[in-house]
Amino acid sequence: TEYMHGNSSTCSATVTIEDNINPIANCFDLTVTLDGNGTGNVSAGEFNDSSTDNCAIDTIIASQIDFSCADLGSNIITVTVIDVNGNSATCSSELKVLEKQ
Repeated sequence: TEYMHGNSSTCSATVTIEDNINPIANCFDLTVTLDGNGTGNVSAGEFNDSSTDNCAIDTIIASQIDFSCADLGSNIITVTVIDVNGNSATCSSELKVLEKQ
């Protein structure tokens, strides 16, 4: 039979928790119609198609959000999704620029 003699000890440890998991970036394809001045824009968030992250998404950046007559037709936009810990992922979206009818 073992006997407990009231002996004990404690120690401290530092635990570092890291988020090294990139978000999952999902993009919508969009269409923008230029206004009477020949300009149009979208927000970066409009490209977001339910992107996810294990912690939380902080920022969504699009490679281009302002468009003009020079951009008529199909444009490939790179969308970057950044989580609260600085991890990122990208997806591509097709943005069609149309003239005002």
